[in-house]
Amino acid sequence: MRMVQKTRAMRDTRLKEMYIVRYADDFRIFCRTTNEANRTMAAVKQWLKQRLRLEVSDEKSRVVNLKENYSDFLSIKMKLKQKKDKLVLQSKVCAKAVKRIKSAAKEKIKEIARPSKGKTITRAVLDYNAFVTGEHNYYQLATDVSLDFANIGYHTNATFKRLKRKLKRKPKTGTINAVTERYGLSEQLHWIRDTPVAPISYVQTCAPMGKKRSVQKYTPEGRKEIHKNLGIDTYMLRFMLRQKLFGRSAEYMDNRLSLFCAQYGKCAVTGRAFELLEDIHCCHKFPKSKGGKDKYQNLIIVHVDVHTLIHATTQLTIEKYIARIRPNKQQLNKINKLRKEAEYPPIIV
Repeated sequence: MRMVQKTRAMRDTRLKEMYIVRYADDFRIFCRTTNEANRTMAAVKQWLKQRLRLEVSDEKSRVVNLKENYSDFLSIKMKLKQKKDKLVLQSKVCAKAVKRIKSAAKEKIKEIARPSKGKTITRAVLDYNAFVTGEHNYYQLATDVSLDFANIGYHTNATFKRLKRKLKRKPKTGTINAVTERYGLSEQLHWIRDTPVAPISYVQTCAPMGKKRSVQKYTPEGRKEIHKNLGIDTYMLRFMLRQKLFGRSAEYMDNRLSLFCAQYGKCAVTGRAFELLEDIHCCHKFPKSKGGKDKYQNLIIVHVDVHTLIHATTQLTIEKYIARIRPNKQQLNKINKLRKEAEYPPIIV
């Protein structure tokens, strides 16, 4: 509330209102008028040169009227368009990024058609899925992302014709994983050897999440909010630091603590906070007995009962721990995903 009052008070001064958006060394300054934008440009150039000894590139730095032209920022181009009695933002994937995604997608499809030495078709499909979901996650904030990726999909379909004999509409088994959960409603979803292939055209706009103004590092109150949001049980973390696990590598012990903090002291499957130290288990996604490493990417913190269920092989053990954990559909999907990575069959309830 105080921040809003201060902003209103400053509007009665001779100060010019502007918004600065920055990511690393790339930033944009939004002003209300062209005159203010030109004066701000000159002031920023002078300040950077005199104070930081930095020269501003004239090719990359310019004043753009967002009502008439697009402006690129972090591979997303933005423009204002009239909607009834107000201006709204229209954003697209920039042309350079579209060209890069098309090229990369075609190369990964070719890799599925003819995997390189030492790579299986399944591994090539998983690499392609990771690429598609990664691009979707980044660009889904653009308002016209569905149109841009429909265009990308249209140009990659010709490359997909190489896989015509391998593509199937339905798998032999009803495997549920992250791809089927996300793209299951799409008619473009296909399978290769019971592994789903993520449709690159199927993506929808996702509204960006707002951030509380009170959460910031420049005031004691803001820093307190940051630490409050972390929500890590430091009492439990202290016990984990002192705990001795014999036969474990230093890499495993370090990654175990990092994962506990990254998961906010909660089980990755159930989402419940740990109450006892003995309930915490750092699980290898791909078992160490099968050649799994102690790398961060191959580890996950789960409840000890969940760990037992992930590696259970007998029906009696599976039924026992299903009754004990009582996982819902989403939790069971996570367990089955981890069982697949550990090369165990899915649990069907």
